[in-house]
Amino acid sequence: MTSMERVNRLLNHDPVDRIPIFDLLRNDAAIEYYSGGKLTFENAEDLVYKAVGKILDSTRASIKYPLPDKETVLPDGRTNKQYRWTTWNEPIRFNDSDDYEAFLRTEHIAKDNDVSRLDESIQNTIDRYAHLNEKIDDTYIFWSFGGVGLGYLHSEVGLDQFSYFMYDCPEVISEALEAKTESCIRKIRLLSEKTRGKAVQPQGIFVAEDIAYKGTTMFSPDYLRAEFFPRLKRIVDECHKAGWKFMFHSDGNLMRVLDDFVEAGIDILNPIETEAGMDIKEIHRRYPKLIMAGGIDVSNLLPFGKPEQIRDCVIKAIEDSEGKIMLGSSTEMHAGVPLENVRALYETVIDYKL
Repeated sequence: MTSMERVNRLLNHDPVDRIPIFDLLRNDAAIEYYSGGKLTFENAEDLVYKAVGKILDSTRASIKYPLPDKETVLPDGRTNKQYRWTTWNEPIRFNDSDDYEAFLRTEHIAKDNDVSRLDESIQNTIDRYAHLNEKIDDTYIFWSFGGVGLGYLHSEVGLDQFSYFMYDCPEVISEALEAKTESCIRKIRLLSEKTRGKAVQPQGIFVAEDIAYKGTTMFSPDYLRAEFFPRLKRIVDECHKAGWKFMFHSDGNLMRVLDDFVEAGIDILNPIETEAGMDIKEIHRRYPKLIMAGGIDVSNLLPFGKPEQIRDCVIKAIEDSEGKIMLGSSTEMHAGVPLENVRALYETVIDYKL
């Protein structure tokens, strides 16, 4: 089977020749091994595409290349830090909830409700994925979309500060989440219209919203059921109308709200962070039609474990899920994972006989 056939068959609950590999590849040694070249800043794009196409059956659109380390100061005075594979900004700080409310209305609600450049934005998205398909045409790529926006809003200002704003100005936060949800739905509808019958079109959509950490969710299940899951369901329903599968990503322990994700209609859950308390066997027992993606711990096992431990973990994950999984690291194959452990994961998947 080709990678595309393998992933499509698994997502449709048809027999496959082997378990697909789903991952983000951000590991110099692995990229050099699977591409056959010496990685430099100049050839990074070419080698990353070669490596991804060689070993991954599926990935998401966040395909990155290593960049030189640097720090820059943003116009608002915050620091942007770029360290080879990772880029992040300092949180935005506000004097009080009135300032934050004004920010949400101008920088989020107004912009999300503005459709003047929607067509241009969707065309740019199509062009980007056409480029990716050219580079790795037999790798199943999940197209990325914004989602409900809860994960984005809290990460933009930091969870501590956002928690106070949830108490001080809940109405405007709800309004912002609604604007982001509607914006996402408009994009899905237009994307479906513009790609219908075309060579370049999505098959699966990826939405990332980190709403949990080790042990439990960042927000109460009651809050999520009031503000998050009904909106997520509207987005998932729109994807299904277009004929696309839906993958949801959140780090952390989601066990308390798995019923809500299934009721929202998601097809695939990622990254199955076992170190945070996610249990592959229990998830499969409760939701046998839910496909998992990830599942092999990249916090401790992959960087510090032995190859034989990783092989045992891969086999256990396949058997605990009865094959309803696309295996890979529990977020990304980062630079701290030794090549022998990268190979232990991927080669065990390839060699395992269903």
